[in-house]
Amino acid sequence: MSGDGIRKTEYNIQNNKMMKITNKLGNYLALTLGAGAAVTSAEGATTVTVYGQGVTPPAGINPSVTSSFVGFSTLDLNGYSNNSVFKQGTSDQLFTSGTDLNNLGFAFEGYFQEPGASKAYGATSGDANYANISLNGDDGVYESVGQFHINIAAGELWLIALAKNSDNSALSISAGKTAIDGSATSAVPEVSSHLALLALGSAGVLTRRRLKRAA
Repeated sequence: MSGDGIRKTEYNIQNNKMMKITNKLGNYLALTLGAGAAVTSAEGATTVTVYGQGVTPPAGINPSVTSSFVGFSTLDLNGYSNNSVFKQGTSDQLFTSGTDLNNLGFAFEGYFQEPGASKAYGATSGDANYANISLNGDDGVYESVGQFHINIAAGELWLIALAKNSDNSALSISAGKTAIDGSATSAVPEVSSHLALLALGSAGVLTRRRLKRAA
């Protein structure tokens, strides 16, 4: 076989290898992106906004360690001046760690004592504090779930995240917690992005080899 024939055979072998690699990456990328889209559409009716320490919460939620009642903290310091209410369950419970509340009543400001006190209303130290919230008045429908960080002894009280049904239908605490937990997962899109870059790089190497052979 002539030198040109050997080079052509070698080129075809390398070309086939690169095409196989690119095709595998492309197929995996398509599957990964498809999974990400499915997750997005499944959660399409519920939006999750992440807040945190020092971030201004939405109107109707204004957590404060101190309030007009000595010894009580509040979820909305502005209370009666806006249109938000907090769902209350048995024994005036405001918070759960993720279970649903029965609908005993509602509170405009969401007063509670520090965890461990007689009127803590379900509050616990840490991040496992979820409350049902209606941001459009006492209509009996709680379309939002807020996750709160509570450590009153250290002067800490803030909104971690808010899940809300975009059509203003009722959102239970358990469903809200699931949506909030799911919003923290972003590994699939990031991996897909890296695979896309890798596939692009493989195609670039192949093109460069073609140009080099042609020269």
